[in-house]
Parts: sequence; C-alpha cells; structure tokens
Amino acid sequence: MTKFNKHLLSIGCASLALLIVVAVGCTPPPEPTPPPTPSPTPIPDATFSVSAESVMAPMEVGFSVDGPSSEATYTWTFGDGNSATGANVSHTYLDIGQFTAVLSADYSGTAVTSERSIQVQPGVAGWITLNAESVELESEETFQFEVAAFDELGNPVDESAVVWSADPAAGSISTDGIFIGGPTIGSWDAGVVATFERGGSAVVNEIAVEIVYGEPSVLMIEPATIDTRVTWEVDLQAALFDDAGHEIQDFEVEWEALRPGDSISASGEYIPSSEVASPDSPLIIARVEVGDKLLTEIVSGVVRPGILDAIQLTPAFSPLSPGESVQLSANGFDRFGNELALDSVTWTLNFDVIGTVTAGGMLTAGTVAGRFGDETLEVRGFKDGIESVSYFAVEIMPDEPATLEFRNPDDSVPAGAASPIQLDVKDQYGNAITDADVEFTVWGGGYLAVGDVFVAGLDPGVHVNAISAELTESQGESNGVQEASTSVVVRERSSDFLAIDVEDVQGSTVYMINLITAQMVPVSRDYLRDRGHESMPAWMPDGTRLLLTSSITGESQIYVVDPFHNIKHQLTAVPGGALMAAPSPQGDKLAFVRGDNDAGGWDVVVVPLAFDDGGVPNRVIMLGDLEVISSDAAHRNILPQWSPSGEWLMYTSVDDRNAANVYIVDADSPNSDSGFEIRGASGLAWHPEGEEVLITSTRFSSSGRVTSVPFMLSLTSGITRELEVGGMGVSVASFSPDGTELAFVDEDTSALWLMDSDGTGL
Repeated sequence: MTKFNKHLLSIGCASLALLIVVAVGCTPPPEPTPPPTPSPTPIPDATFSVSAESVMAPMEVGFSVDGPSSEATYTWTFGDGNSATGANVSHTYLDIGQFTAVLSADYSGTAVTSERSIQVQPGVAGWITLNAESVELESEETFQFEVAAFDELGNPVDESAVVWSADPAAGSISTDGIFIGGPTIGSWDAGVVATFERGGSAVVNEIAVEIVYGEPSVLMIEPATIDTRVTWEVDLQAALFDDAGHEIQDFEVEWEALRPGDSISASGEYIPSSEVASPDSPLIIARVEVGDKLLTEIVSGVVRPGILDAIQLTPAFSPLSPGESVQLSANGFDRFGNELALDSVTWTLNFDVIGTVTAGGMLTAGTVAGRFGDETLEVRGFKDGIESVSYFAVEIMPDEPATLEFRNPDDSVPAGAASPIQLDVKDQYGNAITDADVEFTVWGGGYLAVGDVFVAGLDPGVHVNAISAELTESQGESNGVQEASTSVVVRERSSDFLAIDVEDVQGSTVYMINLITAQMVPVSRDYLRDRGHESMPAWMPDGTRLLLTSSITGESQIYVVDPFHNIKHQLTAVPGGALMAAPSPQGDKLAFVRGDNDAGGWDVVVVPLAFDDGGVPNRVIMLGDLEVISSDAAHRNILPQWSPSGEWLMYTSVDDRNAANVYIVDADSPNSDSGFEIRGASGLAWHPEGEEVLITSTRFSSSGRVTSVPFMLSLTSGITRELEVGGMGVSVASFSPDGTELAFVDEDTSALWLMDSDGTGL
C-alpha cells in the first residue's frame, strides 16, 4: 500500500473508532436476564452479515454476527491485512480487489470460523495520465494515444472508462484513442479531449493539436499550358502543395525560358520572342528547392503569330499575257514575318480593263497591256476579326508584234537637227510593244545616230520613204509583219543658237548651245573668275546680243552681252534688283521684273531701250525710268512676254497662296479696260505668229503628283489645246523665231528638251 493509501487508512481507522464509540454510547443497557439453566449447549455456527459485498473504494463495510453469544469471543480479519474484535465491527476498504472477510468465534477454546467475499471496485474518478500532452501531425497522419486512469486514491481504472473526442477541424479520434489529423492546417488548444467520469466525478484533459504542412510534393503552374502570340506577355503563377494537397505559401521559384530569345522575370512574366512555337513546345521550366528536395515543372504550349499585318501573294506576281490566267493564293503575315492561316480572303480588281478575278483568286488578264499601278488588285484578308488589305500592281505584257507604224508619217526636221525616230509597234490588241527588236535604215535626207535618232542633213527638201523600219526575222515571220517607212522633210532653221542658264555647284551660268554642232559654251568666257551668278537669258530681236541677269555687283541687275565677242555692259541699276529681261520685238523697249517693292511684292516694269552704233546702251536704267505695268504691287508679278507686234504684254501674277493668274495688257496703256485675264495659269511664251500663247496649269494625277501641263491658248477663239510632252511638267519654255520649235525644261528633272511645235520630234 502506498503512503497516500496509508494516510487514508489512518483516517479511515480513526473514523471507525469514532463510529465504535458512538455505537457504544447509543446502545441501551441490557435487560436483566435470569440466570441460565445449566444444560449442555451445542456450539453455534459463526455466521455474520455484511452491509455490502461489492463497494467502491474508499468504502466502509459493516460486519455483524448473526446471533452473537456472550460466551464467544469474536475476531475479524478483513483480507486486506487489517483485523478487529467484537460482534459488530466496520472496516473501510481502500484498496481494490477481491477480499475474504473471516469471522472467528472462540467458545472457550473451541473456534468456529465463517467467511464472506468482499469485492472492492475503484472509487470516483481521480486523474488520468497520457503518453502525450500535445501532438504535431500532418494531415491524415495517425497517432495512438495511450492512457492510464486512476481513482482519487490512485487505484488504476480500466482505460476503457476514458471517452475520447476531437475538434472536427483538428481531426478525428476513435474510441480506442487513435487520432487522425484533419485536412486543415492550424493549431487547436483542445484539439483532442480525454474525459474520465466515475462516481459522479469527471476528469477532463485537453490535448493541444497542431496540423502542419507535409513534405512538398507537387509544383503546379498556372496556366498549365501557354497559348499566346509572339511578344505577347503571359503572367505565370506557381503553387506548391504537400501530399495532403495543402498549398504551401512560403517558397521561391526559379524560372527559366527554354527558347533562345524568350524571357521570363523573377515574378513569372513570360515574354516570347518574335519566333512562333508549335503546339506542345517546351517553353518554361520552374524549379522549387525545399530543403534537400528539388521539384521541377515544365510548361509547354504554343506561341502563335501576331495579329494580321500584311498580305502576300503566291505565286509571286509576274507580268501576264493578254487572256492569261493565274491562280493566286493570299498568305497572311504578322509584323515579324510569321505566316498566318487566313480565315477568309476577298479579291477585287479596281479597273475593269485589267480583266477579271474570281472569289477564289483566279485572275484572268484582259487584252489591254500596261502596268496598272500599285492599287490595281485589292486583296483583303481576315484573321481573328482583324482585317488587312494589300494592293498589288498588275502588269499585262503585250502579245507578239502585229503592226508597225511610224508616229510621224512625214516628219519635219530642221536642217542639222536631230529627231528621235518614233515607231509604234503593236500587238493584235493594239497594245504598244516597247521592246520590239526593230532595225532602222535611213535611205536619204540625213543619217542614223546612236539611239535610233535621225539627224537631218543641211540640204532642205522632201525625202520620200527616207526611213524604213523592219522587225527582226524571228519576230516578223511569226505574224507576217515585214516593214514600214516614213518620209522626212528637212527644213531650214530659223535659229542656230539657244541660250540657257545652268545651275551647278559653282552657281548659275548662262550658256549658248549651237543647235547645228550641239556644242555648249559659256556666254561670258571669264565666268570662272566671275563670282556673280548669271541667269535668265533673252535674245535681242537681231540675235546678236543677249540680255541676262547677273549678280556680280552683289545685287541682281540686267546686262547686255555680245556672246560672240565677249563684250558685257550693265543695263540696269535698280534698287531691289532686276530680273527676267524681255526686250520688245522692235528692240525699243525692255520689260523686266523689279523685286522688293514698297508693298513687299515684285513689279513688272517697262523702260525705253536704246543703243549706240556700237551696241552700247545709251545710259544705265535707273529707278526713275521705270513704268510699272503690273496692277497688284503685293503680288509677285513675273515672266513678262511681248506679243510679236509689241502692242501687248503678258505677265503672271502669283499671290501669297501661290495661286497664279495670267494678265495680257496694253503695253502703252496697261490700266485701260483692254486685255484680259486667264485664271489658274502661268504664261510662258507668245507664239511668233501672234494668235496663241503658251500657258501652264497644274494637274493632279491619281497618285497625288502635281504636274504643270502645257496648253496653247488661242487669243481669238479662247480654245486651248494640250501639248503632248510625254507626261513631263513644263517649267520654262521658249519658241524658235519662226515658231516651228519649242524648247522647254522638265520641272522634275531640270532636263532641257526640244520639240517641233506640232508635238513631233521630241
């Protein structure tokens, strides 16, 4: 028996003694009995009664002899090592177990015994002991609780008396103490509760439970599969899970792009390069290292082309023959050159003469040859709701040569002048063939120069069939075409020299071109030492002297030059300068342009002109000599031109918006009502016959190009006719003295051209 039990036992014995005292005090004195009659008495049995045969410790049990005898001495043993005497006794059992109580009755040396079995059970609940006061588990991990139960005296109690319960959030526990961790990560102070209840008393033990993450086992990337376009960003997110499926929060991911050119940031922002990737291509690898464990995950996907940006044709567009068909396919591309499969395509020809195109892209050329511009074939492609349109030039080549025809059946060429031979070679549909292999032969009137140019001789006259043209044998025989011929009229020249100004890196210099020898020499032979610029030449009526503008003094003034003897005289000294000299047909007046007047514009002015017998100006023209002809001093009034009779003066007025109008006024009375205005044009030259003037007007082409188109305007009928100059823009121009030839400068290339006034011989 433990010390604790001995203490209780001592308390129990004291209580028993007290009870005995009380029992003795309360028993009344026995009634007097008569003296027994001596007789032989048999020895009775020693039987006794108990207050309880099964008790819970600590529990007092009363023992009493059945029919006690005064002649007997009673001794009790209780089976737990304790004893007592007397007919009526009590004993408190502290220990548990099966005890045998024995009564011994001594009748004058004769002993009689009797016994009874006493079952002592554990008492009220005292305490329990556990193999763990707290547990730390992973989800689904199990733990076997081991428990020992005791009553308040320390007597062991069957462990089945303990009732187990668990917080459902923490896990579950069986009746025999097997705990299974729940699915939720967390801590619970009373995750498991052990309850021991006995004898109206209960003992409750609360066991702390913590459910922790398990070992990382799954690395998950979202999106699991990448589907993007080139250079389009994708945000990747990583998640880490243990075996129970719990997401682990605190971890670091190492990202790596698997394709050259791709990139991914530390936060998972993936940017593919401009290269496409086929479906299921490995694109990204993610790595997570936890302790000594490394988890990796490869993210595959597709990198598609970008949005539709351009359309290309297959096969590559090449020239077609009349009536030829070609099946075209449209291919879409993004801005990086990656090909796209188009959802749909529409085909449109913007000019009917080109031919036809079907909805499926079958293009059939028409019979009109030519290159029809960059916006001829319109192809629209559609992909993912995005539309792209591309335009393609269609070129239809002429068929085989069928006809030969000289453009000028009877060409009129000045003596010694060169005229390009213009032959029209056409196919059966009338299309011009520019690359036909033609051989020219000159039979009279001149000779053939390099570049198929006819150079007229110096003897005027009519030369019948002077030039013949013949296709080469291979081309001619295929269509039965043989040859064509034209006559040439060689006429006398009305002029031998042409004066022009040429601007180069050294400045502007006036040259003379010998129209017979084609030599070009400077007007002033000392021009290399002349730091002034010379420009805008004009012939005096007798053809012996030139008027030109020179800036040798620092301000542009007009000089008269004898180009054949290298003599130069200053003609004007006008503040603001003098430009664009135009002598009258009689040589007695000079019109020119004075720049920078008081109103900020330019004036057309007229002054008398006179020379001595040696060709020297009588005097230098000053500001007070000028008569202003132009009416609006705020405009730039330019390009004075005399009528052949000298009665009229034409000039062009340009306003601050660069709009030009031509004015023809009476040279002697410019402010009178006579004369007229031509709106929207510039005046370039007066035809020597006097009834027509050459003007230019701007024209816009379909491509947006602005061209100065030349027109001849009849001053009597008001009818205009356009001069055919090969599509060039005319900036300045001049007629030959007899009006048969026109010299002009192409405004785009600054090239000088000569042609007959009738449009031939360009």
